Amino acid sequence: MLLILEDRTVLFSTHVVEDLSATCFQLCVLNKGKIKYKGTLENMLQKAEGHVYQCKLNSENEMRAIKEKYFVTGSVYEEGKIHIRFLSEEIPEIPSCIKVSATLEDAYIYMNR
Repeated sequence: MLLILEDRTVLFSTHVVEDLSATCFQLCVLNKGKIKYKGTLENMLQKAEGHVYQCKLNSENEMRAIKEKYFVTGSVYEEGKIHIRFLSEEIPEIPSCIKVSATLEDAYIYMNR
């Protein structure tokens, strides 16, 4: 990611995308030398808003099926269930899914899918 300050530009490389929310207002997302996004953090979040879903799964097989169809942004194992977040342009036909607010990580993945 490229951090654009008022009078200078700083190249900020991180695997922790959430760190950017504390350090910049404008950013540019590069992927293989091409600009995927340039603008504010808020606008990048808005672009992903409405495309992030979360659900609880019972098995690894269910998780594999979702990974084959959607861009998964995160998963956590908790109390025998798999909590998974993923991106979708359409409302998924999975009973336990709910639409959730986009995080900066979700938005970054949305820009690069």
